[in-house]
Amino acid sequence: MDVYQKYQLAVSMNKEKFFVSGASGFIGSALFNELAKRNIPCVGIGRKNIHSDNYLKCDLLDKDRLRSALQGVSCIMHCAGYAHAFNALSGEIKEKTWLINYEATKNLIEIAVEVGVSKFINLSSVKAMSDPGSSCIDEEWDLNPISEYGKSKLAAEKLLFEVCKKNSVDIVNLRLSMVYGFGSRGNLERMSELIRKRIFPPIPETNNFRSLVHVHDVIDAVMHVANDNRAFGETYIIAGRDSVSGRGLYDEIRKIYGYKKSAFEVPEPIMRYASAIFQIIENKTGLNMPFNKEILSRLFDSAWYSTKKIEDKVGWHPKVDLESGLREMLRYNAK
Repeated sequence: MDVYQKYQLAVSMNKEKFFVSGASGFIGSALFNELAKRNIPCVGIGRKNIHSDNYLKCDLLDKDRLRSALQGVSCIMHCAGYAHAFNALSGEIKEKTWLINYEATKNLIEIAVEVGVSKFINLSSVKAMSDPGSSCIDEEWDLNPISEYGKSKLAAEKLLFEVCKKNSVDIVNLRLSMVYGFGSRGNLERMSELIRKRIFPPIPETNNFRSLVHVHDVIDAVMHVANDNRAFGETYIIAGRDSVSGRGLYDEIRKIYGYKKSAFEVPEPIMRYASAIFQIIENKTGLNMPFNKEILSRLFDSAWYSTKKIEDKVGWHPKVDLESGLREMLRYNAK
């Protein structure tokens, strides 16, 4: 019996109803669609118009509409959030980051307590922790985020644990590493498209380690912890099976497209200089450049995370290997 069959059994016995915030976003829509496909009672909300009987266009700051949407809900799966370039410091971006990641979460948990929701699964980010440097880190790592995004996520985590403990709401907090998959719109997808067009330069091997997690593994982890009482009251890192260097990721994408492994590489100092120039252009024009400091950091620096805690405590393991995940993301199955 797989996790979804177990969930369907629990639903039929307990008449549980689930709520997905951010159901029009990348992760939220994947989770919402999977629940609906499995005939698991659920309601989803988001900021876009979607044609579904179980979906409601709703802003998390709209208390009256949110209160109505949460009627009869037993478990919230909170996927809504706002992530911009992590080095962006404009006042407008900072305000929006805190409004969506913190204030909206505060509003959601307050209404949830009011209407009697008993479970809350929060999708946070590894950015809520300090920079891991070259270490493979776990949940015991320091909590000193450097970006406004990370700070807002950590503040939301602390608030949720405080309110849930006070009101006897079971909570699980999942810190996601970089999520990828078909339909995502991040730097990895931009890089892949440039590689496909053969205009992304062969980057040097820096022997760094980057953790990624496929969206299917994220959904599986959410469903797993929602169905296992041992998971509640804890924070878990969610990462994929494979960690890879920037050059390793570059080579894997080229392999999927059927290209030969590049015999040369652009030296790191040149890449960093180019990223600085492109960053200046991006800052002045607002256009998305093929390179900037954030993209180069993701290619050259480590962001390496351990899933040992969730594996040991509740038996969840990531299933999607990197090649399969990238093929799904790129919808490219040529050998």
